[in-house]
Amino acid sequence: MEGGHDFLCKIDDDHKVPVTLLEEKDADDKQAALRVDDGQPLKDAAGKPVRLVASDLDTAEHDSNLRATMKGVLDMLALSDPDRDKRFTAIGMLGMLQNPEKLPALFKLQQTEKDGKVRAALNEAIARIQLKDEKPEVQIAAAKALGAMGSIASQDSLTQLAKDSAGKPAVVQAANAAVADIVAHIKRVNTASAAFHGLSTGSILLVAAIGLAITFGLMGVINMAHGELIAVGAYTTYVIQGLFATGVVLQIPLFFTQPYTLRLSGLGLQGSKLDFYFLIALPMSFIVAALVGILLERCVIRFLYRRPLESLLATWGVSLVLQQLFRLTFGANNVQVYSPAYLSGNWTISDITFDWNRVFVIGFAVVIIIGTHLLLTRTSLGLLIRAVVQNRTMAACMGVKTERVNMLTFGFGSGPRGPGRRVPQPDRQCRSEPRAGLHRQCLHDRGRGWRRQSHRHGDQRAGASGSSIKACNKPSAIRCSARSSCSSASSSSCNGAPRAFSSPRAGAWRNEPRADDHSPFPSMKRNISKIELGLATLIALILIVALPALNASGAVSNFTINLWGKYLCYGLLAISVDLLWGYTGLLSLGQSLFFSLGGYMLGMNLMLMIGKDGQYYKSGNNPNLLPDFMVFLGHTFLPSFWRPFYSFPVAVLMVIAVPGLLALIFGFFGFRSRIKGVYFSILTQALTYAAYIFLLQNDVTMGGNNGFTDFKRILGYNLREPATQRGLYIATALLLVAVYVFARWLTTTKFGLVQRAIRDSETRVLFSGYAAANYKLFIFVVAGIIAALGGALYVPQVGIINPSELATDKSLEAVVWCAVGGRGTIVGPIIGAIGVNALKSWATTKYPDYWLIILGVLFILIVLFMPKGIVGLPAQLRGLLKKKPAPPETAPVAPNVEPANAKS
Repeated sequence: MEGGHDFLCKIDDDHKVPVTLLEEKDADDKQAALRVDDGQPLKDAAGKPVRLVASDLDTAEHDSNLRATMKGVLDMLALSDPDRDKRFTAIGMLGMLQNPEKLPALFKLQQTEKDGKVRAALNEAIARIQLKDEKPEVQIAAAKALGAMGSIASQDSLTQLAKDSAGKPAVVQAANAAVADIVAHIKRVNTASAAFHGLSTGSILLVAAIGLAITFGLMGVINMAHGELIAVGAYTTYVIQGLFATGVVLQIPLFFTQPYTLRLSGLGLQGSKLDFYFLIALPMSFIVAALVGILLERCVIRFLYRRPLESLLATWGVSLVLQQLFRLTFGANNVQVYSPAYLSGNWTISDITFDWNRVFVIGFAVVIIIGTHLLLTRTSLGLLIRAVVQNRTMAACMGVKTERVNMLTFGFGSGPRGPGRRVPQPDRQCRSEPRAGLHRQCLHDRGRGWRRQSHRHGDQRAGASGSSIKACNKPSAIRCSARSSCSSASSSSCNGAPRAFSSPRAGAWRNEPRADDHSPFPSMKRNISKIELGLATLIALILIVALPALNASGAVSNFTINLWGKYLCYGLLAISVDLLWGYTGLLSLGQSLFFSLGGYMLGMNLMLMIGKDGQYYKSGNNPNLLPDFMVFLGHTFLPSFWRPFYSFPVAVLMVIAVPGLLALIFGFFGFRSRIKGVYFSILTQALTYAAYIFLLQNDVTMGGNNGFTDFKRILGYNLREPATQRGLYIATALLLVAVYVFARWLTTTKFGLVQRAIRDSETRVLFSGYAAANYKLFIFVVAGIIAALGGALYVPQVGIINPSELATDKSLEAVVWCAVGGRGTIVGPIIGAIGVNALKSWATTKYPDYWLIILGVLFILIVLFMPKGIVGLPAQLRGLLKKKPAPPETAPVAPNVEPANAKS
């Protein structure tokens, strides 16, 4: 139609008919006219079609009625359109309008329509229109037909029919029965749709988790950079998409100077040609992610085999570096990646929509699983991987290049993560900070006892075979506990082998760290104790005496004293982690939960103490003195569980009782189930995430996403006064010293001895008659209370507490503080907490674009080169300086003895 306009055609002196003109024009610039009211051609008195010139007509003024009439006419015209989709859409619109005048055209089409999908829509539209019929029997038949079809679009019409037919019980009954059938159909559709969406989402996670199954399940490496390797594949797809289109601009970071702008011109493809980018991006994302994984293995991971907890810390640093590199290169905002057109449609079966991209995801996951299985079970590389996993030393003795196998295995484990994020899905944005949900751990711990036995018998055979010893890639791969070496080819076994096999520490004879060896200072306890005592005394003097005095004199600002108060609160959190990890071997990723609970308990008292200073009270909208966030969320009364927190002693009691009770319940069931190692870490992380989701809910009346803030006073003292801030700092410092003394005393008692025994070998503790679960439960509760005390003092000094404090990275940061300072020393975690956070504050101010890279590199270097942390560095240096090179091994010299039958 010309310009989308409609016109009025005068047919006599008193009437004008609205018409629309078809696009085709003849030689005289005339167009055929259709009547808007019935869609029929406009005819003259003789019954012949009339052709009109648009310039001779008056333009019709559109209103809602006219537009609706015009739409109905256009839908009638579309009934005869050869395009199936247009006919389907037009039939649906006519059914929705429920105009009985359209029934003849629909009945006529019903006789000729052959397409099944269109016929089903046609039957539904006819039945919907017949609901408006005046005959009850027609309405009942239409209602039954719609109920049998499960017509979701008819539910409202049937409900209205039941209301309008109060005097027709048969019609009401039929309408209600049809509505019940439709509701049941909706439930079936929702269930099937949810199952399909869950299967597709699970397939995405499965593809990503295959990498974790290989790196952790086979290689024993906990890779916390897993999500970042997924992002590598996603950004690879973004770059390839840009190369196929108009190009891409990358900001290559040049550290501490202006970035270099790299402009890559594209091929300028459009439409269907552009969609071919995906066929290139899918394998390239695998290749690039695998190459990054190989680089990571060569630079970091190869030094951390059989040290899963250390690999966790190192790869956490790698993840920080990669996140910031993504931000600097691609920008902080999400970048858009489009799915190709051939994966953007869907199939609809019984109202269940099957998106093509989700079907592709499921098929892709199946292909990856089958391919991985075939690689591990049907190829020579898979045979080598399984050999190295089961017995690394034996494999080396058989001539297997174990380092190369490790590199290829880790690269293959990293590869599926690239396309795992790029397979088409509804969320098609690349993020520089991958979601935490992608850090799921795929765990495999079956057959460890058999593997240890294989190590033992395999090495016995290796000692008996001189040719196998000569075939080793590394002659030093087999060592006995007494550092004795295998002799010559005729030797039947290693001299120290019997002692090694009878040693209670399996694997000590192999000169490699045991997987559950958590002792950071096995042979330097006396020296480190002296260092720790001196450091503790120096730190206590500085914190308790020097800083408050300098603040009172004005040499140190209130901001600095508050900042250091926050560091000391983090020191309490670090001690709680060290008591669990450094002394008991329990790596808890839930200490931030107890830290936050302590803050929330005291925060409730501080919120109630705001009173008449609240913003809503000042405006006259809060006569009940509710916390401001409650007024904002529409609450009119204070919840009953808030009322006891008007008392400060009750709030302090809750700071201890609530986290302690939660730790007691969780630990009781967890330790009774003998959950330990990485599984314990994952469960504590899951508990923290559940609490995070709980506190986010506004109905919980704990502040929701914003939490508690804008505190005014504590115990009647103004929190903004310098004296109050200084008093809070001194209280935090004194509490830190008291907790340090308590922790030192606890770890030097018989209880502490059992702690370290559990850390080194829980099985031996159990066989010695100790209830290891009770010891672990006690220290877990104590550590939770210590963390909660730190959180309680954190809130008034920082001025805010919200669910973000429960994030997983908070607990991981506390673990990093212990590693940096030196776990198993009490003072080391304090130094780590203060040092890392001070470095973080300095780096975010001095180098805001690179501070994550600085911290990440720091974590990697400390794990690789300072395994004993800062506190153990002096002893480590002394050991390096005193270490003497081993004398070269020489072949035995035969004694110069003259034979007995020699002649004189």
